[in-house]
Amino acid sequence: LFKAARNGISSITKFDELFKLLISFPLVGERVFSMMVAMFSPYSGSIGAHFSHLTREECRAYMHDRAWLRNPFNSIHALALANLAELTGATAMLTCIQYHKGVRAIPVKIVCEYAKKARGTVTAIAKVKLPMEDGDYELPVEVKDR
Repeated sequence: LFKAARNGISSITKFDELFKLLISFPLVGERVFSMMVAMFSPYSGSIGAHFSHLTREECRAYMHDRAWLRNPFNSIHALALANLAELTGATAMLTCIQYHKGVRAIPVKIVCEYAKKARGTVTAIAKVKLPMEDGDYELPVEVKDR
């Protein structure tokens, strides 16, 4: 994604490597990474998600309860929650497949189940474990109160 060879750091080409580098800067690293993701995905960026953890196997993001994310029932809108889940799952999947040559992913369906109204800060967690054979893969993303 960018070259930092002058500082003795090789080219960073994987999302988790970039996240690890940026998170080493206290107070700003998490925000900068989240802003970069929002810049490349403006619709998903509109919810103001923040990434708190990113590895090959797992991605964790959260969003604060904001007035513009609320519905008339005084809770976070269902599509804002679905957007957070989709953003977290997509980032997790893209990070994982960067380590597997020849693997491509195309999202074909999103299914959401809502157990209760969401209020306050919510966290989405996606854990990726690619199957050994080709075919469909479901990536469950759990969204819960922080």
